[in-house]
Amino acid sequence: MKAIVIDDFERRGGGQVYGLALADSLENIRYSTFFLTNTEELGDKKERIAFKVKYEFVEGESKIMNLFKIFNLKKQLSKIDLRGFDLSINNHPNVFVMKSDLNILHGFSFLDPWVDEDGNVIKIVPPILLKSIGLYDIYDGALFLPNSRYTLLISSKLFRFLDIDAVMGDVLYPPIIYSEPNVNEKKNQVLLMGRINPDKAIENAVEIANEEGFKLVIAGYLNKGDESYYLKLKRKARMNVDILPNITNGQKETLMEESSTILSLNRKENFGISIAEAMNKGCVPVVPRSGGPWLDILEEGKYGLGFSKKEEIGELVGKSFLYDSTDRYSIAKSVERFSMPSFEKRLKQIADDVISSHR
Repeated sequence: MKAIVIDDFERRGGGQVYGLALADSLENIRYSTFFLTNTEELGDKKERIAFKVKYEFVEGESKIMNLFKIFNLKKQLSKIDLRGFDLSINNHPNVFVMKSDLNILHGFSFLDPWVDEDGNVIKIVPPILLKSIGLYDIYDGALFLPNSRYTLLISSKLFRFLDIDAVMGDVLYPPIIYSEPNVNEKKNQVLLMGRINPDKAIENAVEIANEEGFKLVIAGYLNKGDESYYLKLKRKARMNVDILPNITNGQKETLMEESSTILSLNRKENFGISIAEAMNKGCVPVVPRSGGPWLDILEEGKYGLGFSKKEEIGELVGKSFLYDSTDRYSIAKSVERFSMPSFEKRLKQIADDVISSHR
């Protein structure tokens, strides 16, 4: 059986981690897996690139410019024939506009810049424009798999806004590399992980750490276009704040093992792989009372702390430092439900159903 995964692997972030996990999992469940992407930089997977297209996303670029790029990419994709593959998975359907057997939703990416954390449209003109030009009409009748319950909740009404009659499948949570918890002694240190990007509201974390005086480490991918934001954060940070771009996997493991707390400030985070990974190392999560981290990972406070206003963060960070090893073990154990075996079992069920429907 042959499968193909479609994504922008020139960028780095949680979505791309999910895409590579999809490919590895498909191989594990006996699919020979290939890629349709915009880069040749896939390491040991380079020989599996079946189709390469031209597309470059630049953080902070105007929405109009990126829309032109998406239209150009759509023309390229229309000339590609995937009938030689038994299963196609589009992990970036808002950019790679190509109807596939399975289309993964990471939040409602089609309208993400113009909706709030509850999925309400707050800027009406761009969504109306997208609706009128019919860019995404190709997805009528397409099967979408949301990456969280949060994504499922906001997507159902937003598809209706775009007049797209999509089929919403069950949630397919992103997988993490889960290990049996071994909660080491922790530093009173807060870790914030993810793309170093304005969407993550990282500047607020720096301001709070500056005011409260706790140790804060910001670590994550720095994509093209975000260099000026990174320099702005560096200028704002005091001695108790470290900002580490493009760390290695080994550095990431060390930071999660030694830190007491994993912090997120993005109210629209659709899942939060780095939060679940850090929890597996015994970090106590402090997240907004919105989005996938709160609803799906913390189960609304069962496995960590949530805030409604940023003024509450300093106090919650102090509370997180007081968690003992028993509490941290429970938090670490809770994310076993996002392990790779669980993901692969669910993916196989879904893939088998799709293959059966083709026959």
